[in-house]
Amino acid sequence: WFDLQEEWSRVKEFCDSHRDVVKPPSREKRPLHETAKPLRGLASDRDAVLDITNIAQNMKTVSQRSLQRDWFGVVRGACKICEEGGERACESFKPSFQGCQTPQRLFERAVKEKDSDLMEFALKWNTFPAGKFCATCGYACELHETEEEFAKRLRIDAIVKRKQEDILKSKESEMRERENECQKRVKEAVLRQKEADANGEYIRETSLDFITQVRRGRCLKNSDCPGFKVIYRESDALNPEIMLYCSLCGHPSSEHPVDADWVDEQKRKRERESAQQARSAPRFRSVPRRTYDGQSEAKRSARRLLGVSTSASSNQISRAYKKMALKYHPDKNSSPQAQEIFVRLTHAFQLLLQN
Repeated sequence: WFDLQEEWSRVKEFCDSHRDVVKPPSREKRPLHETAKPLRGLASDRDAVLDITNIAQNMKTVSQRSLQRDWFGVVRGACKICEEGGERACESFKPSFQGCQTPQRLFERAVKEKDSDLMEFALKWNTFPAGKFCATCGYACELHETEEEFAKRLRIDAIVKRKQEDILKSKESEMRERENECQKRVKEAVLRQKEADANGEYIRETSLDFITQVRRGRCLKNSDCPGFKVIYRESDALNPEIMLYCSLCGHPSSEHPVDADWVDEQKRKRERESAQQARSAPRFRSVPRRTYDGQSEAKRSARRLLGVSTSASSNQISRAYKKMALKYHPDKNSSPQAQEIFVRLTHAFQLLLQN
């Protein structure tokens, strides 16, 4: 593992500084882990460095495996074909010899595949030359790894294992940081409540989502959370860092599912209101007359700000508000007027949903 151009430049510098010396300096003998070439097709230079640093250990592992040679004198390792449950059934090549017993796996494979030629091959096992087939799996010696392939597989396995460990460590660190942030929000909620009690301020509690105005249930990430609840003061009503997170567990409102009981209750409430309106409606046909739009100027401006018509339903108003709120939210929009527009949108949405 060295650069030929750098070595040639060192030779030229040596010859220029020692012109009386005709013989160039001899090349230094380096160990195998420094002269071996890196694997091709690696993802990055870091993988190549990792490959080089693990070669010495891998070659030591190869030497400890005491691999055997085949008929042609080539050192053979594990089988490339036979695998059981994702693991290699034949870990190393075991050469056959005169009078050795036929491998049991050879008979099992012949019965499973219903191959008469393979069964005949298994019955004539003792007649074949020694060393051409493996006594463990029955495959030919060419189907087993060479010493280089075995070392290469060990290096690739080490790289994959290192990457998996790095991914697990990064995930664990992210989860740890997230839990620390949640605990910090819970502590801030407790301190906020104590400060309000000391100053005589009024503390408010709500189980509704600040954006969608729906009731949230138990947290999916924290089983100890009884339900979504926001504890805030009147001055914190427009602070997204407080209103969008649960004060009991610290997780965001998106990780709390919508309360199914609350949805059923709202549905029954709407049905009762519609039935009551149907009962209170006049039974005679009213004379059509000219009607005037009695909405105030504030409601007109609110509808104009949200971009909805006068005949828009509450679902359409909520959808338009959610779209505009996500666009002008201070965390999403960095413009100086974003917070003011967000506050105006919230007031307009509350005004239109009063009736």
